[in-house]
Amino acid sequence: MGKCPNEFGIYDSMVTLKMPSHLFKNNGGFYVEKKMCDIDQCLVDEIQDLWSIGVVTTGSCCGHGINPGMINVAESSVDLMLGLGYKLMDVPESCWKYSFIPKSKHES
Repeated sequence: MGKCPNEFGIYDSMVTLKMPSHLFKNNGGFYVEKKMCDIDQCLVDEIQDLWSIGVVTTGSCCGHGINPGMINVAESSVDLMLGLGYKLMDVPESCWKYSFIPKSKHES
């Protein structure tokens, strides 16, 4: 885990990654057209590790030292995340239902 230079609301230092095929709807994932996604630098390794074992992520944020970080996943990946020791976040009903607390922490 490296230091994350991302300030809240400034996204110039995000890392753009090609999304793996299991994230696409035709392979049981979530996305239809999006091919790339931007990840906060301090979450890149963790997200890539999750992707490598088939977790379908739908969004993430390190929290930028202001808010708690989160990794959102599709319902199909909830049991896998729980099996890996991830904890569900307590989120309002209006938010994404399957938000987990990252193991990587924002470092400024």
